[in-house]
Amino acid sequence: MLAIISKELRSFFSSMLGYSIIAFYMVVLGIYFVMINCLGQHGHFEATLQSISFMFIVLIPILTMKSLADERRNKTDQLLLTAPISVEKIVGGKYIGTVSVYLIAMAITCVYPLIMGAYGDVNFKLTYVCILGFTLLGAAYIAMGMFISSLTENSVIAAVVTFITVLLTYLMSALSSSLPNDNMIVWLVYAVLYLVLIIVFYVLVRNLFITGIVAVVGEIVLAVTYVVKPEIYDNALIGLAEKLSILLPFQNMCYGNVSAADILYYISVILIFLFLTIQSIKKRRWN
Repeated sequence: MLAIISKELRSFFSSMLGYSIIAFYMVVLGIYFVMINCLGQHGHFEATLQSISFMFIVLIPILTMKSLADERRNKTDQLLLTAPISVEKIVGGKYIGTVSVYLIAMAITCVYPLIMGAYGDVNFKLTYVCILGFTLLGAAYIAMGMFISSLTENSVIAAVVTFITVLLTYLMSALSSSLPNDNMIVWLVYAVLYLVLIIVFYVLVRNLFITGIVAVVGEIVLAVTYVVKPEIYDNALIGLAEKLSILLPFQNMCYGNVSAADILYYISVILIFLFLTIQSIKKRRWN
C-alpha cells in the first residue's frame, strides 16, 4: 500500500497539479481571511471556512478525476489488478494519497487561528472543531469523486459528473425549501431516483437479469406503499434532501452543535463510497 500511496503523491507533485490545487485553495482562503477576519474584524474563523466551502465544487473534480479513470485509459490498471495486492489496498492507497494532498492544505489552514489569536480572542475549541468538520467534508467528497472516477476511463467525464454531484449536494439544503410536498409528485420523483440507482447498480454488476429483478421489485414496493399508505410520501422529498445535504453536519460543527452522529455521518459516507469503488474495480477484474 505504501508504494501506491507514494506513486499517487508523485503523480500530483511531479507535475504542477498538486501545487496548483494547494495554491488555488490558499489564495481563495487568504482573500476571504483578509476580507472577513482582518478587514471585517470578525473573530470567528469558522465564518471564513463556511464562506469558502463552494471551492469543493471546483477542487474535488480536479483532484479526483484522474485517480482511477487514467489508470483505465492508460491500461495501467491491469498491472495493479494482477499485482500481489488486494483491491482494498489499491483503493485505500489511492485514497490516502489523494487525501494527503488535501491534508497539506488543511495543515496550513490550522495556522490561521493561531495568527488571529496573537491579535485578539479566539475560541480555539470551536474553530478547530470547524476545521475538523471541513476536513471530513473534503475527505467525503474525495471518496465520492474516486468512485465516479472508477466508473469511466475518461477523466473529463469523471470531472464533469463529479462537478454536478458536488454541486447538487452543495445546493441540496437550499433547494429543499422549494421542493414539492404533494405525495403523488414525491412518489414519482422517488420512482425516477430509484431508476437512477438501478443504472448505477447495473454499471457495477453488469448483469441485466439481476438488475431487472431488482428494478421491478423496487418499483413494485414503491407503488404498493403509495397505494396502501400515500401519506408516507408527504414532505418525504424535503426530508430526503436534508439527509443528503452533506454540508449540514459541517455547518452544525461550525455553530458549536457538535455530535458524534455528525462525525459518524462523514465516516460512513467515506466508507460507503470506498466500498462502492472497490466493488466497481472487482467487477472489472472478474470481467
